[in-house]
Amino acid sequence: MFLIKANRSSTSMARLRQFLILLFRILAVLVLVIAIARPLAGGWLGWTFSGPPETVIILLDRSASMGTEYSTRTSRLKQAKAILASASKGLTGTRFVLLENVNRKACDLASPEILADLSDTAQTQTACDIPSLIDEAVNYVIANKTGVTEIWVASDMQITDWQPENSRWREIESKIKSVPQSLRIRILALDSKVDENMSVRLVKINPPRASDPQEAELVFEINRIASGDTVIPVTFSQGENKKQINVKLTGTSNKFRQKITKGASVAENCGYIELPADSNINDNRAYFTFPVQQEKKTVIVSPDKDVAAEILSIAACPNEKNQGNLKFQQPSAADLIDYKETALIIWAAPFPGEEVQKMLKQFISEGGSIIFFPPETDDPTKLFGSIIWEKCEIRKEAEPLSVKEWDRRSGPFEDTASGESIALNELKIQKTRQLQGYGLNPIASCTDGKPLVSRLKLNGGNAYFCTTLPLQEWSTLGEGQVLVPMIQRILNEGGARLSKTVFSDCGGWDIESMANDIKDTIPSENKNPRFNSGAYRSSDKVMVLNRPPSEDIQEYLGSSDLEEMMKGISFSTLHEKSGTDTNIATEIWKAFLVIMLLFLVSEAFLCLPISLKLKTKKAGF
Repeated sequence: MFLIKANRSSTSMARLRQFLILLFRILAVLVLVIAIARPLAGGWLGWTFSGPPETVIILLDRSASMGTEYSTRTSRLKQAKAILASASKGLTGTRFVLLENVNRKACDLASPEILADLSDTAQTQTACDIPSLIDEAVNYVIANKTGVTEIWVASDMQITDWQPENSRWREIESKIKSVPQSLRIRILALDSKVDENMSVRLVKINPPRASDPQEAELVFEINRIASGDTVIPVTFSQGENKKQINVKLTGTSNKFRQKITKGASVAENCGYIELPADSNINDNRAYFTFPVQQEKKTVIVSPDKDVAAEILSIAACPNEKNQGNLKFQQPSAADLIDYKETALIIWAAPFPGEEVQKMLKQFISEGGSIIFFPPETDDPTKLFGSIIWEKCEIRKEAEPLSVKEWDRRSGPFEDTASGESIALNELKIQKTRQLQGYGLNPIASCTDGKPLVSRLKLNGGNAYFCTTLPLQEWSTLGEGQVLVPMIQRILNEGGARLSKTVFSDCGGWDIESMANDIKDTIPSENKNPRFNSGAYRSSDKVMVLNRPPSEDIQEYLGSSDLEEMMKGISFSTLHEKSGTDTNIATEIWKAFLVIMLLFLVSEAFLCLPISLKLKTKKAGF
């Protein structure tokens, strides 16, 4: 029995030894394969076993909000460039391509280590359209057959830049899935929150009154993160003159007014409002210039001069002396409108055909304003491919609608200079014709929750849609308390493009279309109008370029929203919050070679005959 048990034990040990030998061999081969793949470990590129990609396309967000500084006084943009440079060190043989939000042109990089020294990666006061950048990067991959590719996106995740509701994300998903080679997106999210930051924005400039043509009024807004009461100094610089006033802030948003006087030259008419330095100096200035008065022409498109058309003409031109700036046009002759010289089109007719729609779309895109009023009869025509009038809704005479809410901060229904509201709440509405279509944003809504006025933004201009008519059987809109200020403000919007003074968002104006002699009105600063806010002059025009309002919105894309938006797209994210760590990836293939050698030594030891093992032990090995 003893011999039988000993034999069985010896057989079991032999099988175990064979199993361990086979296991160590398999593990050694597996580790060797992993080492050959040159894996990366650490942070954003952590545990990547596919080896270096053939191409890396860097998408760099240079928007104004990327100028926000960490406690280390390093900006988000500077930190992003340092991290990208560090990440590239382990990627030998990889081709790097840069695509940023100002030039929007892909260019080859010798190495991301030079990002900090390039003028095309400097801080700007522009906004960043992330969906467009990623779309362009994917198009580049498809067009240039870049092989195994990664798209690195460095951004502060500002929600207005990422636009999670944009339908383009699904188009991007489809394009990525159509790419035959491996394509992955890596997001470097520099989305740390700051305790306090203030920004100033020029809301508008009220033109001089007839009684005092030498004085205009600035309306500006200060937004901040904190909400407690405080007093801060605000600097006003105009020409060579500077003055400072103290303003009291209550809450997170405050609006102020300040008088300015007309200067003797272009430079003396231009200036800026400035806040004290804080965590982001890129949102501490708002530029202005003294407004130049100019005639604004209006065209009313209507089948005939009926009561509604006459009421609209009075609202557009309440001063009889300016009747020369008003013109009626038949819908059938809308193609004859002088769109280049027109500020406002009031469309009181069914939607036009495709050819005129193209003209209207270009008119709006170039900064013109148009307001559509509903036709009295049903209209099956679609405007801009999706917008269509619905059936009329009629209320009982004793149960009219009223206006429940409207945008009081800006636009046609902004509160007056004295802080009073337009009398929208006094309107009585019996009859409406609602709309369906894409891109319509209500700016005034009735008590039934449906829009009274909606706005469609197209590049530089706006189209407005009113769902009722200024007729007694429709509403009390024709009484004028609401109609006149609404039409006049929309007229001023459209007239801005015809002025010798251009107000636009930084990065949103076609600088190439201007003359080559664009000069900064503050010569000592010598800013670049392509990406720096400022007041510039070119020939007989003055351009005032300010940071886009979207850059002041302190709202960031959360992880769950990012997951939903990027659904179907392969991506990974690193949230960089410290402002100090730049080492985010390390090659670890050498460590795997050491592990492989250990497995091979173990396997070799198990392969030794038992007698040799005993001799080895006696020898002290």
